[in-house]
This record gives sequence, structure tokens and C-alpha cells, in this order.
Amino acid sequence: MSGIYVHIPFCKSKCYYCDFYSIVLTSRTKYLKDEFLSALLRELELQKNFFAHRQIDTIYFGGGTPSLFSAREINEILEKIFSLFPVRTDAEITLEVNPDDFSVEFARALKRITPVNRLSIGVQSFVDKDLQVLGRRHDAHQADSAVITAQDIGFQNISIDFIYGIPGSVDPFYSMELNLSKFYSLHLPHLSAYTLTIEPETVFGKWQRMGKLKPIDDDTFARLYETITKSLIGHDYLHYEISNYAKQGFLSGHNFSYWTGEPYLGVGPAAHSFGGDYRYWNIANIEIYLKEISQNKTHQHKEKLSERDKFNEYIMTHLRTYQGIDTEYLKQNFSTYYQNISQQIEQFEQQGFLYRNKQGNFALTMRGKLIADSLIAELFV
Repeated sequence: MSGIYVHIPFCKSKCYYCDFYSIVLTSRTKYLKDEFLSALLRELELQKNFFAHRQIDTIYFGGGTPSLFSAREINEILEKIFSLFPVRTDAEITLEVNPDDFSVEFARALKRITPVNRLSIGVQSFVDKDLQVLGRRHDAHQADSAVITAQDIGFQNISIDFIYGIPGSVDPFYSMELNLSKFYSLHLPHLSAYTLTIEPETVFGKWQRMGKLKPIDDDTFARLYETITKSLIGHDYLHYEISNYAKQGFLSGHNFSYWTGEPYLGVGPAAHSFGGDYRYWNIANIEIYLKEISQNKTHQHKEKLSERDKFNEYIMTHLRTYQGIDTEYLKQNFSTYYQNISQQIEQFEQQGFLYRNKQGNFALTMRGKLIADSLIAELFV
């Protein structure tokens, strides 16, 4: 699989927890939107040989807020991609949307004039108090309405996001119960559920340093995660990645390709790309990005991956998924590095953090998922 990620770096406002690169559209910055669209189309032209004729299986519009672009602008970008790259006729094409942007008119135009066939709706919560604490622009009614509108217009492949363990809101377990109940009632095929992570450069990070925000303790996060996971599995959702759950046939193909080491091209400021031996990324500054593209320059940053890097990358990404790590693959491709961790893997299995799945690979148990980052770090060489 190969994928293209399109980063739309604009938002109406910055959420208190968000650490992704974006700028707020104001009367002073609005001119950048048109300039960005032209630069993005040019960057795609400059990158037309990135994949060496590999077929494109997925396209993903993220941000920022991609739904700030009109359906016609989204389609203009897709037409450019289709003209430059061999895209599969049944490619998964995802658009992230915010509930407050997702009007009936926009949904109809999206369905009518674009090949977008998957939506990722940034709900975060169906509890108004949660949304206020997070600094979201929409309320619970708008979140519910966005999902129903998408379904009524004919979108079937829909994912929503939840953030749980929000400090300063309602009881986190009560909030979780309300959110899951609403999720099940909407009969959605995919859910991404994330613990709230407080990044230093966000509003939440500033509030934490000032003593205005006290994060929820790790034990509570662990109990929330375990409860959410058991509930979703009980409703026949496949827990296919640490934070992602899907009905059969509705896994996010684009994101899953990241976790399984497939090549992808990222366009737009701050977007990352991966080509197997190299990792590339654009600068997280729209003014510099626009200048560089106008000079026909792409990928301002480039890093060659060593064999050690590739080994660690495999451990980090594959162990996040239900497929786990294939020790036979590691023996054949990274024999020396594998020998360094083989005993540690066996020890983790004995301690109940890893188990052998149906494919014979080592995957995380529920206990393992609760401390996944530390386990992965201990397997790095």
C-alpha cells in the first residue's frame, strides 16, 4: 500500500490541547489560503515521481481543519493527485471534518462532486462540558447532527474521535459512559479514542505550568482505557491499534499503512513523508513553505534511516497493532539486533505483557497496552 497525506494548515481557532501545526484564519491571514492551495498543487507536481509508479491506495486530508476548504477546492486537489499518480479506482479517500463546518450543503457537495468516501469527524465528546474544557467550537448537538447528516447524505465509512480523561470536566467515567452509549446508538463502524496528552506548547501546557490545570492520574487513565476497550470488544469492534477500534472491513487503511511501514507522501507545511530508506518532512511554517515551493524546492528536511533506525521503527509501529511483531522477519532482516532483544521478548511474554497471536507474532496483551510506550522503549537497540 502507498498513501498520500494532505495537510491543511488552517483552523478557525486553536483548541487548548492541540499540538498539530496550524494557523488561525483571520482577516490578516486569510490571503494565505489561496496562496497555499496554489502551492500545494505545485508541490504535488514536484513530487510526481516520489513513488516510482507505485499504486496509490489511500489519500487522507488532515490538519488543521480540511473542512474549511470548499468541496470544489477539495476536488481540485484530488483531480491534481489523480492526474499525477496511479490511484486505485477503489482507493480509500478520507477527509477530516469538524462538526461546526459540516453543513448539509457542504456534505451534499462533497458527495456529489468529490470521490471522498470516508469521513473522520472530530467529535471529541458528546458532553458539552467536555467540549468547553477542550476549547472546541462545536457543542454536543452539532456533533450529533454532523454524524447524522453524513449518514443521511450517504456516507457509510465514518469514524469519530473521542478524547477521554479530560481534567476539570464532569466525572471521567460518567462522561465515557455517555459517549460510548451515544456512539453505539449511531451505529458507526470506527472509533479513535485517545487519552488526553498535555503538550508543553499548548494552552493546556501553559495552564499546567501555572498550576491552573491538574492532569488526571495514570491509574485513572488506565482504568478508563481498559473499560473502553472491553466495552468496544464486547460490541464486536476489532481493537486493531492501541487507540483505534473498527468493525470488520472498516479499518483505517491510510493510518494502518503508517503502522506497517508502507511508503507515503505528505504534502503541505509540517507534513512528513516516508520512502523506505529515508524520512522527509516539510517545515512547520507556512510563509517559508510558500517561499520554498515557489522556488521549486520540496522536503526541506531529510533523514537517512540506519539499519538500527529501521529495526526500532518496526518495533515501535508494529507492536502498536493487533498484528504484532514477526520474529521470523526480524531474524531474517535484523538478526544481530533481534538477538539483543529475544530474551527480553520472552520475559515480557512470561510477565503477561505479550502473547502469541494467531499468526504466531508477538502482540500486546491488555496489560501490555497499558504500558506500551515503556515496553517499546525497552525493546529499542
